[in-house]
Amino acid sequence: MCMEGFKIFFLISFLSIVGSNSFAQVFNGDINTSTIINSNSHTPFWIWANQLGHIPQNSKFIQTGEINLELKNHFKNGNTFFMATKAFGSKGEVSHFELTELYVGFKLGRIIASVGSRADSLIQEGLSSSNGNFLNSRNAKPYPRISLDTDGFIKIGKRNFSIAGKWEEGILLDERMVDKPRLHHKNLLFRIGDVQKFQFEIGIDHYVFWGGDSPKYGPQPKGFTDYLRAILAMRGGDQHTQGDQDNVAGNSLGQYFFIFRKKWQNVDAEIRIIHPFEDKSGIVLFNTVDNLYSLYLTFNENQFLKYTLLEFIYTKNQSGDDIQDGVRIHTNGRDDYLTHSFYNSGFTYFGNVMGSSLFYPINYNSEGISTGIANNRFVAFHFGASGKLSNTLNWKMLYSYSYNYGTYWVPFDTVRNQLSGLFEFKYEFIKAHLYLKTLFAFDRGSNINNGMNDLSGGARLTVGWRL
Repeated sequence: MCMEGFKIFFLISFLSIVGSNSFAQVFNGDINTSTIINSNSHTPFWIWANQLGHIPQNSKFIQTGEINLELKNHFKNGNTFFMATKAFGSKGEVSHFELTELYVGFKLGRIIASVGSRADSLIQEGLSSSNGNFLNSRNAKPYPRISLDTDGFIKIGKRNFSIAGKWEEGILLDERMVDKPRLHHKNLLFRIGDVQKFQFEIGIDHYVFWGGDSPKYGPQPKGFTDYLRAILAMRGGDQHTQGDQDNVAGNSLGQYFFIFRKKWQNVDAEIRIIHPFEDKSGIVLFNTVDNLYSLYLTFNENQFLKYTLLEFIYTKNQSGDDIQDGVRIHTNGRDDYLTHSFYNSGFTYFGNVMGSSLFYPINYNSEGISTGIANNRFVAFHFGASGKLSNTLNWKMLYSYSYNYGTYWVPFDTVRNQLSGLFEFKYEFIKAHLYLKTLFAFDRGSNINNGMNDLSGGARLTVGWRL
C-alpha cells in the first residue's frame, strides 16, 4: 500500500470509528521536545541506540520534537479498533521530519490484525541492550507491514499450557543494494507452567528477505510459489540466482527462545537464553555457544531498586571458521550474522541495525548505502537497573562493555574494546501532566567514536506533556 493510499485509509477508518456505536473510547497522547548536546561530533551510544532510528549518530547539537497519538475504541462485543501515529522531527547538522509510526488495526477476540509501520513492544523496562533478544529490537525505524498475531498467550486445554504466534509481511523502502525487498516474519511460542511455581517458554522466530530488484541480477522472483519457497526455506527455482538454487531461496535468519520464570514473595525472576541462526548449521546448533544470556529481576517491595538486568552476549563462534590456511575445509561456518551475500545491505533499515544495537558499526559504499555489518563477532556484558527515588522521581542506568572482533571475512586488526554508559532521571509533575527527563551518557573505546579511544559524552534534556 502506498503512503498516500494508507493515509486515506487511515482517515476513513478514523471517521467511521468515531461515528460508530463503541462501548468506550480511549485517547492517549504525548508531546515532547529534547535538546541534545555532545562533547564532540559523536553522539554517545546510549543516546542514539534503541531510539527507533531517531537520533543522528554524529552531531554535536540536536533539537528534537515528537508527537505520539493513540486512539482505541472498545466495542460492546469485546472487540477493539486502534490507530496510532508517531511524528518526529529533528534539527541539527542534518534536519528531517518523519512519521515513524502510522498504523491501524482490529482486535477480534484473541486475534490482532494491523497494517502500517509499528514498532516492536518495549520489554524489560527498556533496560536491555537489545529488547531481550537478537532481532526484535527498537533500534531502527519500523518498516511498513501487515501483521496478524495473537493477543498474548492463548491457553490450550485445562492445564497451564498456552501458545502465542505472529505472521507478518513487510517491505523495506530505504535505499539498499537490493531495492524494495520483501521481509517475511513469523514466530511461534509455547508456554507451560505457572510463574508461582515454575514457568518455561520455548519458541522460534524467523525472518526471510525475498523478492526485490537487484542492480546486477534484475527483479527477483516474487510470485506465490517463490513466496512459499522463501518462507519454507526451500531451494530456489530456475528463475532464482545460482546461490539460491544451491542453498535456499532468499535470506533466512532467526532465533530460538528459551525463557524461564519464577515468582517468589519479594522478587520475580526471568532467565533468557536466546540463540541466533543464519542457516542450517545454526538451526541444528553447530553454533551452540553463541547466545544472549540474561537474568531479569523485579523486586516487589523495593521501590528504590525496582528492576535489574544482567546480560552476557557471545557471537564469536558462528559455527566455526570454515577456512584454514586459505583453504575451505567445510561449508558450515562463517555464518556472518545479520549479513548476506545477495541481500547485502543486511538486517538494516535507514542506517540502523533492525536487531541488537551491539551489531555495530555498519559498512557503507561510496553512495552511502549499507553493505552489511562490519562487526558481528563480539563478546558483551551489559547491566541495567531502574527504580524510584520518590513517587515522582525515577532513575535508570545502563552500562555496557564489549570486545569487538569484526567479522570472519574482514576481522579488525586489533580487538576493539568499548565502554558505554547512561544515567537518567525523570521527574513527573502529576497534576500538570508534565514530565522532565535528563540523561547523561558517555563512551570510551575504539569501536565507536570513529575508532578513537578518547572519552566522549553528551546530555539530553526532554520536556514533555501527556495529553
